[in-house]
Amino acid sequence: MSSSPHQPAQSITPLSAIQHLPHCSNETKQQFAQLFVPIELEKGQLLITPNQLNTTVYLLSSGMLHQYRKIEGDIQTIRFYSPKSFLGQTGSYQNKLIPDYVSAILPSKLYSASHRQILQLCNQNPQAIRIIVLLQEQLLRESTELISCLHLQPAIKRYHAISEILGKDIYQIPQKYLASYLAMSRKHLGRLNNQILRSRPK
Repeated sequence: MSSSPHQPAQSITPLSAIQHLPHCSNETKQQFAQLFVPIELEKGQLLITPNQLNTTVYLLSSGMLHQYRKIEGDIQTIRFYSPKSFLGQTGSYQNKLIPDYVSAILPSKLYSASHRQILQLCNQNPQAIRIIVLLQEQLLRESTELISCLHLQPAIKRYHAISEILGKDIYQIPQKYLASYLAMSRKHLGRLNNQILRSRPK
């Protein structure tokens, strides 16, 4: 039976975010989920910077995060994170960190666990490694889907494709960030918004 539209949305927890993963026992999933502790970010607050090593895995429970780079003074959007997304710093174990920032577009609640804690669990329970592998596969699948959307032509197809992925959260994104992500000018994005509004049934 579907839930009533007046009921609050079920909150995302570390356990609920990995419950669907196959090939792992419930006990292993519970052990993995118990590593995470809640944290909160204010709107605009930085979570990850390229100037500081960050060996933490995050789960976004509510809100929205913005991953971007600074190129010659301009912000280039890499991607947006919606609730139920896992993320971390790219390149934290390589010779050079990827120069990406991650900050909160909206007030956000996350859960965090250190790499050290996860490694300790994997040493104690090797089945936990499957969770890491499955989450990496999930992230790769999501990234591939997003990349394919950004190659669509014309621009309105890109907009609709990303809108389907982000849902209503797309309306929370500042236009300059969304325009950068869709590889178009803010003026062009404004025209698309007007075109979409005109096409809606009255």
